[in-house]
Amino acid sequence: MGILNILVGWWALSILLPPIYINGSWFMKDIAGMTLAPFIFYRKKGLLNSQRFRKHEETHIHQQRLMSPLVFLIVYIVNYLINRLHSMTHFEAYYNILLEVSARKAEKE
Repeated sequence: MGILNILVGWWALSILLPPIYINGSWFMKDIAGMTLAPFIFYRKKGLLNSQRFRKHEETHIHQQRLMSPLVFLIVYIVNYLINRLHSMTHFEAYYNILLEVSARKAEKE
């Protein structure tokens, strides 16, 4: 029951708090950003000036608010693994994750 309370609390925080941007350069070497609602980690401070970056990551916040951060992560990972099983390279599998396709579309809106 304790884990369930933590997960519900995490989901509640992701809904109640605005996006919180955190410098994640100390652990992010090959990626520009990563979202675990309500937190958006970025590698370079200049990304904060990019509307495209903000729209992309804030779309992931919205997705996580709708399905909960945990369910988002499960869907994200399963979609990636299915793509890999379809003989996609790492980049192709990542690029074709449905949640990423949606976030890239939001960048242009």
